[in-house]
Amino acid sequence: MESQTAELKRQLELEIVKLRRSRKLPPSLEAKMTQAVSELKPRLRFDSTRDRLFNLEATSYIDTAVPTDSQKPGVALVKRVIKAGIGWYLTYVTQQINNFTFETVGLLNALELRLAEQERRLARVAPHIALGEVIGHFPVSAHTEDLVYQELRARRYDRPLLIAEAAGDGLLARLSQDEPDFAYGQEADPRLADDAAARGLDIRNTSLLWHLEHCGDGSLGGVVLRGVELECSPIWYKRAILAEIVRVLAPSAIALLVHHEPEVLDEAPDLEAMAAIRGEPISAKAWGILADEAGYGTRTERIDALTAITRLER
Repeated sequence: MESQTAELKRQLELEIVKLRRSRKLPPSLEAKMTQAVSELKPRLRFDSTRDRLFNLEATSYIDTAVPTDSQKPGVALVKRVIKAGIGWYLTYVTQQINNFTFETVGLLNALELRLAEQERRLARVAPHIALGEVIGHFPVSAHTEDLVYQELRARRYDRPLLIAEAAGDGLLARLSQDEPDFAYGQEADPRLADDAAARGLDIRNTSLLWHLEHCGDGSLGGVVLRGVELECSPIWYKRAILAEIVRVLAPSAIALLVHHEPEVLDEAPDLEAMAAIRGEPISAKAWGILADEAGYGTRTERIDALTAITRLER
């Protein structure tokens, strides 16, 4: 049974690769299909409020119509007798619980709609402090991109190379020309992900942490860590990213962390609101502490006053 399941999974993965390369499967559509499959999977970490409410509503109903069939003689009859004996009480209790749950979910949904509307109004009135759908980008440094590219090109790969926030510059495009079967990217913004895929790039429309959580142990030959999702995030999220990197990287793989000093927000005011509500960039020394906690040694190269590349080494 396990061999049949593994073979079916392999065939599905090959078919998905074909669809990606034929551009018939945009990254945003693949992300929606993946979410539809895994929407009832329990998740202990924080996701968007809308997603959590959807999962709450989908799992809120309690059904007392328990199965009574059994392959053992007489057991089915015993189950039906027990169900008939206590069913009246279970039905009464679960009906009250279901009613309470439905009303609670309805109230939370109403509050979510009101909060979303207030965020949209705030975005129109004061866009510089809008807390709604703010994405933004750190200032792009062509020199930084070139340094990362040169270091990655100096290595040979037998496992995939992941580029985080890959739609913001030309790094993935350059690497894809050299390593077409290994280099691929991650981009949380569906529009940017679809645009990149339309240009022939292999890209996943997911959050960085979600994607790493679904990578196998030792499955990646290299990772470039960077971007708004990583830097404008709380400390626990940064720690979670580093912990996943330890797990998914092959023993001889490389991890490059491109990061900025907190003062970079003065040059990127579109990120100030996101940093205020989610978390701010941290200093190179702070990244060193987190990397040390995760079991990495660090070697940091200053690019300019605000930008640095830290190599995570075991």
